[in-house]
Amino acid sequence: MERICPQYEGGHQMSRWIKVILTTMVAVVFCSLSSGSAMAAGTYRPGFDRNKVVYVDPQSSAHPTRPIVFSDLEKKLKEKAEQQGITVYVVFAEQGDDADSNKNMALPVLIDIKKAWWNEPGFDRDRHLLIVHVRQKGTEFKGKTAAEAGPALKKMGLTGNRFDSMQGPVMRAVYEHMKVSQPDHERFILAVVDHVNEEIAGYKESQNQPSPSSPGTGGGSGQSSGGGALIAILIVFVLGAAVLGLVAIVSTVFSNEQERKSKGRREIDVLERELEQAKSELKKLDPELVAGVRPGDAIAKTGTTKDQLSALRAQYADQQTAFALWGEQLQKAEQSLSSWFGSGEAARMIATGHVTVGGAEGGRNFVTGQPVTVPTLRDYVKNGVGRLKQANATLAEKLSAAQACERSLAEHQARKEKYLAEALNFEPFKSADDNLAGRLAACQAKLAADPIAGVVEYAAILDAMNWLGDRLEAGLRASKLLPDAGAQLAALRKVVDERRSGQIVLSYPGAVVGDLDVSVRSVSATVREDGFDPDLHIRLAGDRLKEGRAALKAGRTAEADQLVNQAVEQCELGKQGLADYDNARQAVEKGGLSDEAVLGLESKLDAYLPGELKLADRDLEALKGRFIHESFDDLDKGYEQAIRATVDAGQQLRQCAQFYLEQRFKAAERSLQRARQFVQTAAAYRMTVVQKSTELQGLVNRVAKTREAESALREQLTKAQPKGTSEATKQQRVAALVLLDAFATVVSRDKPDWRSAASQADRVDAALVQLGVSMEADKKSYDAAQKKLDDARRHGCPKDKLAAAESSADGGNFSAIDGMLVGYIAGSYLSSRSSDSGSGCSSGSGSSGSSCSSGSSCGGGSSCGGGGCGGGGCGG
Repeated sequence: MERICPQYEGGHQMSRWIKVILTTMVAVVFCSLSSGSAMAAGTYRPGFDRNKVVYVDPQSSAHPTRPIVFSDLEKKLKEKAEQQGITVYVVFAEQGDDADSNKNMALPVLIDIKKAWWNEPGFDRDRHLLIVHVRQKGTEFKGKTAAEAGPALKKMGLTGNRFDSMQGPVMRAVYEHMKVSQPDHERFILAVVDHVNEEIAGYKESQNQPSPSSPGTGGGSGQSSGGGALIAILIVFVLGAAVLGLVAIVSTVFSNEQERKSKGRREIDVLERELEQAKSELKKLDPELVAGVRPGDAIAKTGTTKDQLSALRAQYADQQTAFALWGEQLQKAEQSLSSWFGSGEAARMIATGHVTVGGAEGGRNFVTGQPVTVPTLRDYVKNGVGRLKQANATLAEKLSAAQACERSLAEHQARKEKYLAEALNFEPFKSADDNLAGRLAACQAKLAADPIAGVVEYAAILDAMNWLGDRLEAGLRASKLLPDAGAQLAALRKVVDERRSGQIVLSYPGAVVGDLDVSVRSVSATVREDGFDPDLHIRLAGDRLKEGRAALKAGRTAEADQLVNQAVEQCELGKQGLADYDNARQAVEKGGLSDEAVLGLESKLDAYLPGELKLADRDLEALKGRFIHESFDDLDKGYEQAIRATVDAGQQLRQCAQFYLEQRFKAAERSLQRARQFVQTAAAYRMTVVQKSTELQGLVNRVAKTREAESALREQLTKAQPKGTSEATKQQRVAALVLLDAFATVVSRDKPDWRSAASQADRVDAALVQLGVSMEADKKSYDAAQKKLDDARRHGCPKDKLAAAESSADGGNFSAIDGMLVGYIAGSYLSSRSSDSGSGCSSGSGSSGSSCSSGSSCGGGSSCGGGGCGGGGCGG
């Protein structure tokens, strides 16, 4: 039994005892898991049907994204099987719960199917080719394949090893049709069968070659000399070497030929797909244009239209012919690959082959009509349809433009008839219309005979037709709008007259404002005030309507359209002005501020605001006693503004009442809004004073924290400095002390500038933080210097050098220490000693207790790795 490849795997023949062991293990596992596996869905294993050669898993047909539907695969397989007298069976299944995707899932399915089918009537035992493909769950193209051939085909070399081979029929098909950008299951199966047929044909051809004749048995003396035997051995040796060399050459040539054939098959496959795609694109062309007939179109197409339609039809036919011939060319190239050394011929046909259509190679160019030579199929497929599509689109656009001309001519005629039906004056346009009518008649005749040429004629008269059409449209609009504009004007005039014919009740929300009596009264309505007069809009609207009617009557339709629209606009302005007038009256009567009436504002001015301002003045006096004037000088200005605001608010309220009694409601509303703003300004002043007091108190509290810590800080800055303090740190200490003195000077005044004092306190804190960082750095540097001094003492550094280095460390001059102790600091000292030629690393001389291995030395200029012998032996 055969299997194929790990990823589309074939297989190897399993010996009988392995089969027995596996069968026993499977039986044991099955028995132990029978209760759990009873619910699992196994991989599809169809029963044998002597009338079928293709078996597709129902789950494959219902796959959500890539359903398997082999419409004519069975027919193709039978045709290919007849070529070499074999029987092909194909099973396509989906991975079941019993399959492991890490192994060849198809192999156990193939084994089970062969066992089940072997004794079925009609199953071809001897010359069958059984192909099983199992698709991996959740994928579209991943899967495993197993194949097995009958005994007669095994004798021809189609064994398990052959199916395993990368040059075998299955793996070649995998790389040609599955490991590509657009995999195809059907092409894959067909390619496997093609390759099997090729190998059978190759085997038969090799069997027909004449076998070499046997050597003669002529007589001789019956005795052979030693020299003759040596010569015979030499001849055999030479012949053997020659045969081996020939075999190697033939093997190489055959291998190269197989590689070229695989490449050729891949190339043909790509070209076939491109050809099919090009045919599909060709079918998308407008069938009516290609046929040159549009249903219901009575135009007798002649001239340019007929020529271009004929050229398009001819090119379409040429393209169809070319594609058919190229299909035959590809089939010939594919057949060439079946011969022993047909790769070169196939490559030539693909690369340089061409077809002749309509007397011109590659068809005719639609625009120029000149022959186009396309030397390769790939260029023809890519460019031929593109040119035809462009020509089709261009012609379609031209014919659509011709139809648009016909429609616009009909629309113009309908517009003219409607204009005359409205009894409008057409006399001013008669001369232009007569001239246009003659040109249009010629254009219509041209369009009827030759639409494409008619479009050119139409473009020349389009501006004139549009000009006349615009004038007629404007007249129709003005005529339609005139009655509506007159009705709007009459309605506006009626509303204004009704308002002025009666009395209105003025109910101002208060009896007296200051010395002004605003008790409820009934007065005659004026419906007029500064900035609004409905009579002006009524007069302007009436004038525009009168002028519009006169213009329309005279045939000045564009002017009439504009004047009538202006009349409508004046009516709208009058209606909107009345609405704003009424809204302003309501706003004044209701007070405007939520539920608060105008008297609420007045009561604020009389009671609330004076109390608030008095409290604000008290808070301001308290600030003056504690802070310098620069801290709150803006509050003095704010107090003056608050006082003025109370006065201004009262004036605005009295003015609002006066305007209201005069029926100047919009002016009254503006005064009321200003009064609210003045009251809000005055009321906000108290809050401003409170906020300023809070802000200044925060500054006082900030300064107090630093003031409390002043003595401790001064003591810390003036005490003796530790050893190892650097010069830079000493300067920072002095600078911090200067800042602390400046802070103390500011806060010692009778009335400090608390802003300046808080700023000084921040600077003191920042300087102390930086000083702490520098002192910590000095401490680390001093500790490191002491370790270097200890190293130098252990390595015998002279006392005078030690004393000088120690003095530098105490003074904070850490950068000079390395130079003073050079040669005596750990690492530097040992490196300098061990680098001398001929000196060895004796046992125990390395750091960390490690030593060089016995007998090793660092001679010859080598040194111990890592600055000593620690952790290993001598380097080199």
